[in-house]
Amino acid sequence: IEQQLNLTTEERKKIFRFLYQNSQPENREYFYDFFWDNCATRPRDVFEKNLNSPLQYHTESGGFAANSTLHDMLRKYVYNRAWIDFGFDLILGLPCEKIASPRDQTFLPDYLAKYFSCATINGKPFVVSAKSLLRFPEPETDIFLKPIYFTIFLFLLGVGAFCIEKRKQQHFWRFDFIIFFVSGLFGVFFLSLWCFTSHYSVPKNLNMLWLLPSHIAVSFFLLKKQKPSWLKFYFLFTAGFMLLLFIVWPWNPQPFNLAVAPLVLLLAFRAFNIYCLFMKK
Repeated sequence: IEQQLNLTTEERKKIFRFLYQNSQPENREYFYDFFWDNCATRPRDVFEKNLNSPLQYHTESGGFAANSTLHDMLRKYVYNRAWIDFGFDLILGLPCEKIASPRDQTFLPDYLAKYFSCATINGKPFVVSAKSLLRFPEPETDIFLKPIYFTIFLFLLGVGAFCIEKRKQQHFWRFDFIIFFVSGLFGVFFLSLWCFTSHYSVPKNLNMLWLLPSHIAVSFFLLKKQKPSWLKFYFLFTAGFMLLLFIVWPWNPQPFNLAVAPLVLLLAFRAFNIYCLFMKK
């Protein structure tokens, strides 16, 4: 979609000079931030800083999302791409649950266009005209192997392993090792993003509440022939904490993806099974 802007010849020259200077090697790089300083917010800032008169925005009827978080704004574009949506829900942290004002929403090009369309300069519309240059059909919805189907399968696999264990009177410690090692590995990954990156969107990730980083170390004790007795308390705590997360799910300040629920139940189920095994022995 092309927008023709209401600019004087002097303003066009001024913006061109700015862009030329900005393209020089010493100016062309900047610290990218997905929400606050990206390829959509930069054009907005260019016009606001280089026009002779300030832009006035009238966003009341501009078609902006109301009471939507930054995270919600992304969901509008991946609602039919379940795995991408699942990935966003896993990696984005608590700061992304901030309610997005119309100006905040301009990190998306569609909403930058809306922002300019509702702007005036010297009392006149900033956008003179708009026309569609290319149109694309709506992409098809993912229907095969959605995350929720995959995680339900993992939960049923855990239950199935329990049934076989009962029948054979043995415990699949390697199966539990894989489950808790992988969950701990993801927990360490999210913790690293929180501690060692300056990006706005990934710190304070509450997914670490169910992907406990400590699992990555504790899981190795499951492979020992003589297992330390404190493991029963660790896995009792894990089971109880997972159930607590499941109970308080509706009040979570960072909404978890629905596909996470079977994984939380799987961790709770296998952890409690380990505790019961210790108590039985």
